[in-house]
Amino acid sequence: MQDSRTVAVVGFNATELLVLGSIFGLAAKRIPRFVRHTDSATQPDLFLADADDGSAVAELLRRNADARVPVVLVGASDHGTGWPLLPRPLQWAGVIVAFDHAIRATGPNASAPLSPVRRTAKRTEPDTILIVGSDRGFNALVFDRLSRHAVAIEDVPDADAALARFADGHYPCVIIDSDSRGSEGLRLCKAIKSRKGGQPTAVIIASSGTEQFDRVRATMAGCDAFLAKPVSERKLDDAIQRYVAAAAAY
Repeated sequence: MQDSRTVAVVGFNATELLVLGSIFGLAAKRIPRFVRHTDSATQPDLFLADADDGSAVAELLRRNADARVPVVLVGASDHGTGWPLLPRPLQWAGVIVAFDHAIRATGPNASAPLSPVRRTAKRTEPDTILIVGSDRGFNALVFDRLSRHAVAIEDVPDADAALARFADGHYPCVIIDSDSRGSEGLRLCKAIKSRKGGQPTAVIIASSGTEQFDRVRATMAGCDAFLAKPVSERKLDDAIQRYVAAAAAY
């Protein structure tokens, strides 16, 4: 597998370009790496384009006239192209997963095109993992380890936002950084485990508090796995293998 892929960014406003700068910072720390394409004399491995900007779409069609380079669009419509479409606002996890899917869909082992990574009114993707918390370092570590599995990833900053997502469908696994809102992580775990009907959700809780005390509280809240912070990559991988890797089989 090629370790590094270049992405040409077409369009977007100044604020979104700043967000994309942060996203590329995260995308450069994993395998395959995704980096900004800057050599105008060569073609990128992938295009990321603003579908709501007519001039950006025109530039994209000019630069990719033969449609040989995969494209990820951001906006309200794919304009009949069939290219994967992401909604606004930009979310780092969704963007990187869309890059992965677009590259895999055009690789030597590709068969049928993969479904776009997009959020709908009612969730249809059963293999989406939810990360809850505002610790960017922890989220980046979890995302890096999750990206090795055939699952989509979403992230929210707190328990209330997570519960709102459950109103739209099911997540087979939720990974909670309980440090971000203290007892809110335990409240979220209890709420998830007390939901009636439907498929079960595995809950992984990470905390940097007193390990023995927090482990007991997390267990009482119903969590399936507890990780002490700073999180060991080996223990995180073990938890992912046990509770997340099976998500694709739902």
